[in-house]
Amino acid sequence: MERFKWLEETFIPYLQFAEEHLPEHKSLISGCCYVLGDVYDFNEAYLKARESYQRSVDLFPNGPSYRELACMYSHVGEFEKAIFNIEKSLELSPDDKHALEDIENIRECAEENILLAEKDDLVWKCNELLANKDFQTVLELVKNKSQCKYYKIQARSYGAMFSYEKYIKIWRKICDESDTFSLERADWFYMPSSVYNNSTIWELFLEANEKITDTTFPCLDLYEYYPKLSPQKTHEVICKFKIYKLKGNRTQLLELSKNFPLWKTLANLLQ
Repeated sequence: MERFKWLEETFIPYLQFAEEHLPEHKSLISGCCYVLGDVYDFNEAYLKARESYQRSVDLFPNGPSYRELACMYSHVGEFEKAIFNIEKSLELSPDDKHALEDIENIRECAEENILLAEKDDLVWKCNELLANKDFQTVLELVKNKSQCKYYKIQARSYGAMFSYEKYIKIWRKICDESDTFSLERADWFYMPSSVYNNSTIWELFLEANEKITDTTFPCLDLYEYYPKLSPQKTHEVICKFKIYKLKGNRTQLLELSKNFPLWKTLANLLQ
């Protein structure tokens, strides 16, 4: 699960090595920069994502990277640059259906001045700081904030710093004090494996299940084979699966499999 650790300790160092020592593979390195941009984009660090997409373009100009670069400019309200880059994307990839959709969205956002990230948005500012590994500044900025969105920023910081006890403590506060909350991509990204692979966090999520909204949990094949399950029921089943698995409770796993025989992850575990 340790996505942040893997990115920082494996992916980025290898990418840097390739840029320094394998200049003949610019196309491949450009693709890796594109992937890195996607990671930052998914974690809503749009400026950091823009750096990676720009690097992708500089190494090997291509339509998809220009398209994503355009979106990052649009998200922060730099619409002229957004339109320039999306048009460049369509010059290189005129049949790219994503770019054709994005150019309409960008023009609409430009006309109505719609931004995903405002300059005074503290959550966005913290997401950028997290992407730049400035965790102490993040914690200082949100230390007196009691809203769920700021608790989650604290949790991401502690997760990136591998502070297990502080991380769990913050998630207890979120589960206890919030009326509703979601688990965003960044919440999973910064969750340490020591937390993900411990039943404590799943017991917290199970207890707070009715509060959880707009969330995609891991174990995606459950969604695939049982698409008609309600979100709350899906979350409940996944939490129980993780708890039983981590505690080695085969009896409960077998009971669960009776109700969800098509779930391959569970079936494979019980083989």
